[in-house]
Amino acid sequence: GELHVIAARPSVGKSALARAVIEENGSFGEGGGPVVGVFSLEMSPAQIAGLTLSRFSMVSAADIHAGRIEQDGWRRLEQAQAMASALAIWNDVRAIAPQDEEASRAVSRLNGD
Repeated sequence: GELHVIAARPSVGKSALARAVIEENGSFGEGGGPVVGVFSLEMSPAQIAGLTLSRFSMVSAADIHAGRIEQDGWRRLEQAQAMASALAIWNDVRAIAPQDEEASRAVSRLNGD
């Protein structure tokens, strides 16, 4: 397994970059790639999931949050939910330090290491 740390000044797209990497590396379907472990000190798993649905459905996160979703948007959100649920992503809900070996071992076990 690998640990990648993304650091930069505020508001330069660190979270968007991290989500794109997570979504591209999470495996789709059976026997796909490895399980991706997500440890975020800034966003909850629900926030990460909501932004993933927004990205996959092309419905703005602001519209989802405000409930301003057109009929076509609901259909796209349903399709996005099916895609997102097929991702092998493990969200850790604890505020952790990168050196948390227990969390690292959990992801390794999910990957059969």
